[in-house]
Amino acid sequence: MNTLNRLNRPVREYFERSPTLRTASFVLVFCLLIGFILGVWSAFSAPTEREEEVTRLVYSQRGDFGYAARVTNNILYGNVTLTEEDTSLLFLSIVESLEGSFSYNFGSDQPLEQLSHQVKVVAVVENPDNWSKTIVLISETVKTGNFTIAFPIDTEQLFALIGTIEEEIGVTSGSHNLTIQASVRTTALTDYGPVNEFLTQSMSGTLQTNRLVWSSEPPLSQTRYGSLQDTVTIPIDRGSGTTWWPIALGLVVLLGFYVVWNYAQTRPAPVSAVEAEARRARKKHEDIIADVEEIPEAKVGEMVISLASLEELVKVGEVLLKPVFHKAEPRKHTYCVIDGPTRYQYVSQKPAA
Repeated sequence: MNTLNRLNRPVREYFERSPTLRTASFVLVFCLLIGFILGVWSAFSAPTEREEEVTRLVYSQRGDFGYAARVTNNILYGNVTLTEEDTSLLFLSIVESLEGSFSYNFGSDQPLEQLSHQVKVVAVVENPDNWSKTIVLISETVKTGNFTIAFPIDTEQLFALIGTIEEEIGVTSGSHNLTIQASVRTTALTDYGPVNEFLTQSMSGTLQTNRLVWSSEPPLSQTRYGSLQDTVTIPIDRGSGTTWWPIALGLVVLLGFYVVWNYAQTRPAPVSAVEAEARRARKKHEDIIADVEEIPEAKVGEMVISLASLEELVKVGEVLLKPVFHKAEPRKHTYCVIDGPTRYQYVSQKPAA
């Protein structure tokens, strides 16, 4: 114990000499304690796992439109079959037959079960802002794998339909829009859930008196991608926080006990009201109060006048131009002004316990 006191003596001397150091150390340890408590709470309240979306299966859908126009032997092309790769303009007077096609491919990076495609192809003829007519080219058909289907594009029948409609409504036009649309619904079963996808693709053109002009928009081919997601739980490594934070908190607590102990040991004793009054008087009236070791005893016949407060006594001394003698004793302070045979006196005494 003596060794501990000897080692701690320099710290205690610093604390005794500097009240600011005592207070600053106490505040610093308090702030550290709060900070490390929050650190421990954060380390132990952090989640130990998190959920994350992961891709289990990736698939793709690809649709391709095309056409083949068989033309009569002519000077411009010869006796050939024109496709979408050759030209987008067809002169109908030399076209013997016109056939469209639609190819669909469904790919997946995982095995599929009960793969099925429901496909339907329609043609839409319209006079923009006036009328529109839908013609079914291929009724809804079920396919079980990648497929290509062909369908006729009978321009003579289309012109006949247009003529009948315009004759009935009394509105004619030299140009009409033609849109061929394929709709595919694909369903399948996988280890990660069902697949239920839709693909709609169009091939558009303009029907004129003796021409069919295919448009580049929308494109004749398109590919769409999809995936099946799954939620997995991933553990979170909280590192060494759950170990080091409590250790650091324990060290701060020990440091706090040490600082508080020194703070309590070096804290000045509380000052009594009598001592506080004496200190205030010495500071306020240092020019008139004189500290003495002994005050002369009152002589026989000397008049002693006791005053109610030190302030009153100081006023008397200032009026008489006399010093105020002060004698300090344990638990008692005596003040007096001697003016010839008259003694003015004030005694401040701490009551007995």
